[in-house]
Amino acid sequence: PDHQEQVHRLFCIPKVYEYLADGKTPPTNVAKAWVSSADQERSQFGGGLWGASATESKAPLQGLVRLSDHQNGTLELTYLLHPSVWHKGLATRMAHTVIGACFEIGLVHTIWAGADQPNIASIAVMQRLGMTFRNTADYPLGPGVEYSIAAKSYEPTRHRKMQIV
Repeated sequence: PDHQEQVHRLFCIPKVYEYLADGKTPPTNVAKAWVSSADQERSQFGGGLWGASATESKAPLQGLVRLSDHQNGTLELTYLLHPSVWHKGLATRMAHTVIGACFEIGLVHTIWAGADQPNIASIAVMQRLGMTFRNTADYPLGPGVEYSIAAKSYEPTRHRKMQIV
């Protein structure tokens, strides 16, 4: 299957879209936008979209990390995983690897992420990445929090990196 279809299938898992899309199944154009903008985002500022799948060629997409919305040297981090691989450290390792690759390019000085307050697993990932509390936010499902990390605060050896291509 093509990348857009794989991304949309991952988006459509209820436990995935609960916080990602405010409890509603995202329309296919969201996956299309993520995939179609990835190459441009990567070439412009080191952002983009990275996926992880099991070693079998027909295995479903296990997770995604996205760096997007470049504004004044700052990027937004989004990560999501298939529920079958939750609680194994994959989100932290994927995000850590991608953040490091982006900071190495040198076009971005800060990366931030947000989560709904009830999404304690996502907040824990941000904290494990070395991100610090930035501010509270109002999201469609209610209050949320945002964390950020500056390039100068990123610790490359904090977590074991993954191979990315």
